[in-house]
Amino acid sequence: MFETFKEKKEKFFYSKEFLNLDGHFDISAFFGEISLCIREDEKGKEAGFWTECMLKIANCTTVLQLDFLLDQEEDYRNSLHKVDVLIDNLIKFKKGMMTAYDRGVELNEVIKKNKKRR
Repeated sequence: MFETFKEKKEKFFYSKEFLNLDGHFDISAFFGEISLCIREDEKGKEAGFWTECMLKIANCTTVLQLDFLLDQEEDYRNSLHKVDVLIDNLIKFKKGMMTAYDRGVELNEVIKKNKKRR
């Protein structure tokens, strides 16, 4: 005879946000969800669980999905490390963007001056 199990889900995080400012027409979005799925036996007692922990970043038709395992301590530590590496690199990436933009502004001024001298 097969046991019948019921499942319930506890959500710990859910986010779905568009990344672009108003007026930008391509679809860029962030989606993240962290849930604990609990399997219950026919008596309603907890009989097992698994986690669903993922984030998606979408830009037009390209979607990047990262999954994070939390069921074992080693997987949990690795998932935290993944997030830390992502955050560190996003901060560095932002600084690089700002520096490149500032340099572009400087170059535009130089180009304008050079055109006036002709």
